[in-house]
Amino acid sequence: MTCIMLAIGVIEVEIMDMIERDVYKSTLLGTIGSSGNGGTRIIDLSGLGTGVYFYQLTNDKETVRGKFVIER
Repeated sequence: MTCIMLAIGVIEVEIMDMIERDVYKSTLLGTIGSSGNGGTRIIDLSGLGTGVYFYQLTNDKETVRGKFVIER
């Protein structure tokens, strides 16, 4: 999954399952989505099972939402 969000500062990452239960929460610091070596973050979701999940990325200016599917 790739999501582009230009931001500097604090970004709250939240991933929820189909019944909107939080399965992952984290706070990222720095520049996200920019070009260069500081713009990519890898989140290990290998512990999640097959299914549909929703994500929300929030900083002080915007919120980005979407969904993704894990198939094993």
